[in-house]
Amino acid sequence: MNNTEQGTGQGTAQGNTVKSSTNFKIWLTLGLFIAIFWSAMQPSSALANADNDASANAITNGNGSADSQSQVASELENIKSQVIKLNRDLFILEEDLLFPASTQIAVFVSVDIGRFFTLDSVELKINQQNVAGFLYTQRQRRALEKGGIQKVYMGNLKMGQHQLTAIFTGVDAEGRTVQRAVTHQFEKTDETVMVELKLEDNESSYRADVKVEEWVL
Repeated sequence: MNNTEQGTGQGTAQGNTVKSSTNFKIWLTLGLFIAIFWSAMQPSSALANADNDASANAITNGNGSADSQSQVASELENIKSQVIKLNRDLFILEEDLLFPASTQIAVFVSVDIGRFFTLDSVELKINQQNVAGFLYTQRQRRALEKGGIQKVYMGNLKMGQHQLTAIFTGVDAEGRTVQRAVTHQFEKTDETVMVELKLEDNESSYRADVKVEEWVL
């Protein structure tokens, strides 16, 4: 199949969909931030009253001042929780708008042990086109070696057959710079496709292999 015909989800129809989704996201973002501001303002008057009451009570009752301060702290924590929740909801909505399930693909990287291969970087290609690259710090590499999993790419693809190529660069057990590569053919349906690239130590060959696991949600 012609790779140019496959593309990477940047066709005209999909471009219009993403543009429309982006415009909607802008209005949605504005609405959510107005909601955040309104939520923050509502307790503000109560906090101001509580603060005034605390000042008045401080003159007549020291214990009352302590109670009011506790109430203010509780209100502030409540506001903080609301803002965090709204930000989380906004992030989820943003991903749903920019990467709908019908076109979404996500690629993850994980590392098993890492005795025979110390990961330095990864490069991803879809249908022979570069789509992502990542250079790892020591801290990020250790997080992967301890069982972490990294979402290295999220994008859009039209339905059909596609090819994913991953090139890992690192250092082997003898300190030499080496590369490990894998090519994976997959079909994009109207469901989200998630691909995990696993760097696993091969005890028999004393080297790392790249294994591919695909999930369709």
